[in-house]
Amino acid sequence: KLFLLKNILCGFFAISPLVGASLLQGTATAATAAAAAAVASSSSAEMTIKLYQLAAIGFPLQVSREILKDIEDVDVDIGKKSTLPLVIGAKTSKRIAYAIVGAVNAGMILLPHYWNMFASTPPVYALSVAIGTPMCIVASRLELGRGQRLLKKSIYVLLAGMILGLLLQSLN
Repeated sequence: KLFLLKNILCGFFAISPLVGASLLQGTATAATAAAAAAVASSSSAEMTIKLYQLAAIGFPLQVSREILKDIEDVDVDIGKKSTLPLVIGAKTSKRIAYAIVGAVNAGMILLPHYWNMFASTPPVYALSVAIGTPMCIVASRLELGRGQRLLKKSIYVLLAGMILGLLLQSLN
């Protein structure tokens, strides 16, 4: 349990700044640069809160995807690594990964912070949630390889909705 907790915390501290940095530095795309400008136009305290809220979405989704990738690599990892699927089993790991995805999607749907943060006209965030959430549900029911690929696409759909929401806010 300590090993798992240590890996989760290390992953959080490694991935969260990257999620925030890609938004602030605009390294990924022109749309990300525009979204970074929208975030940067906020006060420092607001920007920090927004980055933590983005990391609260991005980090668990990435962790769940990595768990699924570890399940795919379980045969290669035997005797070399101590991954979650090797410790608790592939079936349980898959359930945990999709439970994380479900919790993140529930938060994105139920928490007003995200609706306010990405509110725009037209409502691209709402559209991305309406498309991305069912994709996540379908992904959880597919065989591992196809499900993991569909989950990756759903993450892109949700991320696009967030970035476009911030971009449209900055244009208004």
